[in-house]
Amino acid sequence: MQHRYSIIVIVVLSKQGALRNYLYIIVAVLLISAPNILYLSTGQEIHSYARKIGSFFFSISLIILPTVFFSKNIKLYFIVLFPFILLVPINMFFIYTYKYPIHIGLLGVLLETNLREATEFFSGYKIILIAIIFLVVVYSTIYIILIKKMCKQVNIKILWIFSIFSFLYLIITFFISNPKNMKLAPLTDNNIVTMQDRLKILQKRVLKSYPYGITLNIVQYINNAIYLRKHHDLMKNTVIHSYRNTTIEEKEIYIFIIGESARYDHFSINGYFRNTSPRLQTREGLINFTNVCSPAPNTHLAIPLLLLNSSPQDFNTIYDKPSVITYFKKLGFQTYWISNYTEFNKLDTPITVIANEADSVIYLSNLQHKDEEDEESQYRYDEDILPVISKILSESASDKLFIVLQTMGSHYRYDLRYPPQFDIFKPSMRGRKDLRLYDISSKEIKINSYDNSIVYTDYFIDLVIDKLSSYKNIIGSVIYISDHGQDLFDDERNLFFHANKEITRHVAHVPMFIWLSNTYKVKFPQKTAAALQNRTKKISGTSIFHTIIDMADITYGGENLTKSIFSFSFQPYKREILTIDHKIIDCNVL
Repeated sequence: MQHRYSIIVIVVLSKQGALRNYLYIIVAVLLISAPNILYLSTGQEIHSYARKIGSFFFSISLIILPTVFFSKNIKLYFIVLFPFILLVPINMFFIYTYKYPIHIGLLGVLLETNLREATEFFSGYKIILIAIIFLVVVYSTIYIILIKKMCKQVNIKILWIFSIFSFLYLIITFFISNPKNMKLAPLTDNNIVTMQDRLKILQKRVLKSYPYGITLNIVQYINNAIYLRKHHDLMKNTVIHSYRNTTIEEKEIYIFIIGESARYDHFSINGYFRNTSPRLQTREGLINFTNVCSPAPNTHLAIPLLLLNSSPQDFNTIYDKPSVITYFKKLGFQTYWISNYTEFNKLDTPITVIANEADSVIYLSNLQHKDEEDEESQYRYDEDILPVISKILSESASDKLFIVLQTMGSHYRYDLRYPPQFDIFKPSMRGRKDLRLYDISSKEIKINSYDNSIVYTDYFIDLVIDKLSSYKNIIGSVIYISDHGQDLFDDERNLFFHANKEITRHVAHVPMFIWLSNTYKVKFPQKTAAALQNRTKKISGTSIFHTIIDMADITYGGENLTKSIFSFSFQPYKREILTIDHKIIDCNVL
């Protein structure tokens, strides 16, 4: 009898031990799934509770499915997942901030941001950063304890049951998912949902699920980096069939200024109530374009779309093509890329591969500053580009120059973009190091500093025009366009910055100005007249490539004058925006 009781006790204890072990596994799975839970509770895309529950089980199924292959050592599976536990608090921070998990667009922003920009971005977030570090330690500690308490082996039948149910759930959701709910239009006519449609839905759902989504995003980013690395060699061997329509004996200087985060409606030349663009308002011969849409809400997507013959639809193959720089270079122009950004590494990024097409690439951060001991000297203002331009214009042996200026413009933090004498609208951000990026209580302060940065942008553009206009009898132009705009807590959504998941007209609608030398106007009266005629039409940033080439009277294979502002053939077309998570939206509906 005693022997029988002993057996019963052993069986009960073993069952309790097995249940406890499954409890540890369940808790570990939930810890890994925390970003999925947060996203489903705060995300903007999924509104119905049924879809939220379905998405939760989808992400859980993805985690459970592989466990069947680790029945002899379940601990090993969770050890493999340990690096993702370290990233859980970080991913949750971005979900809370952006209402979206880390994706390839955000990875690009994070990995292509230098220490100075990161410091500016996270200023005022010291407590949150400390909290994230604390959570990483706590999270990883709890997870390690759970792994240690787990039994190495688990019942293979139980794992098979869970894995089969997970697999069946994934299969069912694959076939019943509605493309309209996922905001994916069917690829075929008559609203027929194809297998390709369903694969796109599956990919989208996996990319949102943690931890496999972030894994796929990292793989995709690495593949893109490998693809970018081939771009430089590809451009060297690219044959461009282009020629000049007109023989031009005069000196030619074309300057293209890429602005940063400037929005159309904060320039007084466009009706803003503050006097933020006094110089451009009185600049003779300036052409102001009133309806220009940015092709993307962040710099590393927008600049390629400005400078390459491309569109958001074909962004995945965009770097198979040369930028506008190569077209000028092949026709004998001396080309320059001058940047006020920091060259912080040698990564092949979407912007550096384009910059490296130029004959000379100059970063202000690599130049000796006037006062390296001054605390503010680490922040080079855009006007520091002017001495570099002066040196190029005076020393270049070529009489054909194409110069691209990448400015800091109104990049956050705004107060670091202009010198003290431009701190006009107060109270401003200047001297306030405790401001948090998304804190609406500092709205007035941020807008004041933003407007100060616009005043300085007006000053800088005018300086560049002054520099070029001082050279007599040259054929030249200055074109300015901002890469994207900025949200400034404009409505009840309280959106701020520009890398938000929801695109607004404040981010999409950007300023664009063109100044032409008198000699240019005489040489190309028809192009000048066309630009004036098109200044109020709906224009996409993707027209810039065609516009700059046509402006210089260059003809090339595949020329499309319907997209050139300097042509009477220009026709407004669908203005698409490539979002930070690589979706495409229509600018006209904003």
